[in-house]
Amino acid sequence: IINKKAFSIFLIFDIALFAVYELSKWILRLNKLTYRNTVNYTAYTILILLTLVIILFIIVSLFKCAKSKKEKTLIKFLCVIGIIAAILIIIFSSLFIFIRGVFGHQPEHVVEKDGKMMVARVNSFLQFEVRYYDYINSLVRGSNTRLYEDYGNGGYDTFEREEMPNIQHYIYYDDNGKSNKTTYVH
Repeated sequence: IINKKAFSIFLIFDIALFAVYELSKWILRLNKLTYRNTVNYTAYTILILLTLVIILFIIVSLFKCAKSKKEKTLIKFLCVIGIIAAILIIIFSSLFIFIRGVFGHQPEHVVEKDGKMMVARVNSFLQFEVRYYDYINSLVRGSNTRLYEDYGNGGYDTFEREEMPNIQHYIYYDDNGKSNKTTYVH
């Protein structure tokens, strides 16, 4: 009913990309490293698009099944239910991805801090916080937080402003991710 070869290629490529991505993340994690946002967003986008194409292949196949004069009524009904389920999956997944993207986005900035190149990861949803990680390269950063800074109420990215707000408190971490110095600024 659908182009099985194209469907198979998209499915195999989607599964292979997911497997390689997850395996590489696991290997990085073993070495106390992780991908930077650029790699994660690129991988997520490609995986989402491939999965969407696969779901569209399925919808087209189910639509052809539902329109077929050869199929029995029960099969046609099940095809229609499948189409509705696939469309609902697309709608709810899109909504979830949108909400996660809006509220979960944490921009990264390469900065010099305490004489070292570091990746500053900003969380500014409700509380403005910056976590600093070892800079490795444009694709990978350290996974252990080296320094945590709390600036109070959030809603903005301080690295995109002229002036830095006042730090309320900060915490330094050792190589194992254990806090070894907490300072509260009054």
